Amino acid sequence: MENLKLIYNVLDDKKGEDIVIYDIKNVSSIADFMVICTCTSEVHLEAVANELLFVMKHEKDLLPIAVDGLGKSRWVCIDFGDVIIHLMTDDVRKFYDLESIWGDCDKVSV
Repeated sequence: MENLKLIYNVLDDKKGEDIVIYDIKNVSSIADFMVICTCTSEVHLEAVANELLFVMKHEKDLLPIAVDGLGKSRWVCIDFGDVIIHLMTDDVRKFYDLESIWGDCDKVSV
């Protein structure tokens, strides 16, 4: 939960919008938590992703298992094992509507 709070704080500090955290551990074997965050542009998205990777490495000595979409993309997925973070532009978030998949899961407040 400590890592989850740090992730939320980084996203919030970098002006990520509409940050939602779902507890998916009872319905999925891929992770315990799913974080979805809207970024205002591709440049903003890349800045948020890079800051999150930097902070997790330097404050928690934690590297992601995988990063997909970094570099001129409208959707970046960062997998830290127990937490998966989806950073998306607003249009991509609306189009893929991940909330419809995970919306029945409990939301987590940090």
